[in-house]
Amino acid sequence: LGPAYSALLREFNAASSADLTNNERASERHITAAEEALTGARVAEAENNPELSLELITTARGHLADAERLVDAVTERLTLLRTVRENPRERAEAVRFRLRDAQMLAVDRGLVDEWGSVLDAQVQRLDRIADSLTGRHPDYWAYVRELDTVAEFVAGVVDRMRKQSGQR
Repeated sequence: LGPAYSALLREFNAASSADLTNNERASERHITAAEEALTGARVAEAENNPELSLELITTARGHLADAERLVDAVTERLTLLRTVRENPRERAEAVRFRLRDAQMLAVDRGLVDEWGSVLDAQVQRLDRIADSLTGRHPDYWAYVRELDTVAEFVAGVVDRMRKQSGQR
């Protein structure tokens, strides 16, 4: 975890990893708690208490899963940001494709009056997001989050259009 977090700090804007600052310490706490639970499970098993042993093993597994999630968050972020840095347009084009599909759905279902301007505003929003990658260390994490927000918004509009046209 340490080398991956260090790479995030070296290669990317500090804001790209701010929410991951304590992941290493938190994962270590979960690992320690898992070790304690396993020790307790061994004691319970030695004392012929299989129910308590099983409960403690389940607790240990939960802690290990939490530790793994914290570690994966750092390594997956690093991989994601490296991928986006190599080709930032790829992710934006995927969102633009979904947006164009949504616009075509609005046309096909006769919902342009209601949803056309809403979707057109997202085109302008995508242009602003694309223009935000500036400077020596662009904030790729903010870029990804903004694109994801637009994609989620467009998906919500598509769901509403489908429900709306289904009610007619």
